[in-house]
Amino acid sequence: MVRETWEVGVIVERRALDNPWVDHVWMPVSVLPGAPSAAPWTVLHETDGLTRFYAGTFELELFGCDTGMYRDNLHSGRPSL
Repeated sequence: MVRETWEVGVIVERRALDNPWVDHVWMPVSVLPGAPSAAPWTVLHETDGLTRFYAGTFELELFGCDTGMYRDNLHSGRPSL
């Protein structure tokens, strides 16, 4: 089986919620090619109720047998990992 790994940087957002049980939610919002020089959990942007962080690096594994599914994901209009 053909396998390839890529290192990516992960960007996450912490959004404030108006909810009696939970005060915020975490969402992954973007990936960057390679590993940026920023330290993990560096604040990138902050506004009222939203903070965006560089969370750190992650090793993304891609498999040759899944090529068709990767293509479909890219053509979906909203590709995701």
